[in-house]
Amino acid sequence: MNEPQNEASAAESGTLTKVASIVPEIFYDLIARVVPGFCFVAILAGTYIAETGVPHFEAKAEDMGWTASTIILLIALLLAYGIGHLLTPIGDALSQQCRYPILLRAARHESALVHELQTQLKETKLSLEKMRWFSPKDRRALSRLYERMHAYLKRQDEQSRVLLPKSQAEAALSSNLLGGFVLAAIIDGVYRYHTGVPFTRLFWGVWVAFILLTAWTNAYRTLRLINKHFAYLAQVIAIPTVAKPATEAPVTDKKVGAGGGL
Repeated sequence: MNEPQNEASAAESGTLTKVASIVPEIFYDLIARVVPGFCFVAILAGTYIAETGVPHFEAKAEDMGWTASTIILLIALLLAYGIGHLLTPIGDALSQQCRYPILLRAARHESALVHELQTQLKETKLSLEKMRWFSPKDRRALSRLYERMHAYLKRQDEQSRVLLPKSQAEAALSSNLLGGFVLAAIIDGVYRYHTGVPFTRLFWGVWVAFILLTAWTNAYRTLRLINKHFAYLAQVIAIPTVAKPATEAPVTDKKVGAGGGL
């Protein structure tokens, strides 16, 4: 009687595991791809409408029914998702300027954890003190270290497997937004140059403020993500400790003679 119940519970557990593995991926795509892509499209569209004044735009928006609005929304989401993928390499190239210094500093601070991880993975230990974050060779080594650490945590720790994708999505969101704002500012500047629209102080102030704020947010999110990796690694890996030699002589029982006392 218990075998069908056990099979049903095992099937249910397998289904929940598959759903749990899919949800972080959907969350990552939604936060890290769709949101930056949608913001990029909205900024460019809003700038174009504000500068050119599309005729009867509000009237056309009011005339659309639910079906047309739903189709347009789906197309906008797909377009935002695709643009989010295109923004990823731009944002990644910009965010590298803060990612590698943060990662190298954290690895040096937690060098014992890094060396123990490399020992368990049977890899050659890195000379962290001699590494430079701007060296292409050292950047490749740091990238490999981060990828191996991330994969190790996902295999060994359930908490890391669930929570790290959220932090990764937040860091990727700020990175892709940074790439989107920089690209949108360039496109807007080129458009103004060719159409003769003046470069006002408001233009420079708004774009510079957006880019600086997003760059600071990206550095903050990157720092939190890397610190979380090392915090989870400290929970998973037990660093071997060397036993300290005894500094005092062992206490032995002394026999008390007939005429002796305590």
